[in-house]
Amino acid sequence: MGKWLIKMLIGTYYHTLEDTGRVSLPKPFRDEQASWIVTRGLDGCLFLLKPEQFAQELAQITTRTFTSKDTRDLTRLFANEAKEVAADKTGRVQLPEYLIKFAQLSKSLVIVGSITRIEIWDRERYHTYLAQLEPQAENLAEKFAANEE
Repeated sequence: MGKWLIKMLIGTYYHTLEDTGRVSLPKPFRDEQASWIVTRGLDGCLFLLKPEQFAQELAQITTRTFTSKDTRDLTRLFANEAKEVAADKTGRVQLPEYLIKFAQLSKSLVIVGSITRIEIWDRERYHTYLAQLEPQAENLAEKFAANEE
């Protein structure tokens, strides 16, 4: 029961990227903790994680030997361009310009909760990604179930 006391990040929200590079977090994602880590995501988005979750994710990656090129590369992708950001009183965070460019963010954004992290997407890119993912939903579910056995 205790594991469900952790606030899950879920839902889809449409927001706007300000000219200054700030974005307002959806109200359900705001809490007393105003500190986040923003970094390169996968599949073309940005990841926004609470500092303790970011540390857990990096710890899982770095438990593998640093002599593995894949470990070094994945560590670099997530850690080298990560930046701590603080939400202001209205829940806005400042995204670094280099991450805005990486994710090809335009003015129209989609902000989604992915259980342990927030993903920030360019709206058009997100819907293109979903359109290609949707037809695969049943196959993904079957693969997941097969891996559980």
